[in-house]
Amino acid sequence: MKSYIKLYGPSILRAIRALEKVATEMPECSIWHQAMPPTLPYVGYDDPVFTRYLETFPGEVPKERAHKMISKSGHTLGDYDFFFEWHVEPTWEQVQNLIEKVDKALKDTGCFYTITTK
Repeated sequence: MKSYIKLYGPSILRAIRALEKVATEMPECSIWHQAMPPTLPYVGYDDPVFTRYLETFPGEVPKERAHKMISKSGHTLGDYDFFFEWHVEPTWEQVQNLIEKVDKALKDTGCFYTITTK
């Protein structure tokens, strides 16, 4: 199950960075977004693509955790800008918790969003 987010700018990249920060607080989810290099899930810890991505990641995340945070189903992004992929089917409370975190994270970015969990 995934919670897909569609962002309405301006400042979409700021919003993506804010959502990455939310992901650091969500060990039950993997993520994917439109600004990720398509090969990212398949490269090793020491690959230059992965290293460059980690340099742009907000906050400190160990490489092993960061690598597990990257979804291998990025091709399902479709018309959305970002998704949280749940490792187990979330409860309604978990989805509400995610929405609260996203609301707070995007508050100062200037972006509006929609979220669809399916």
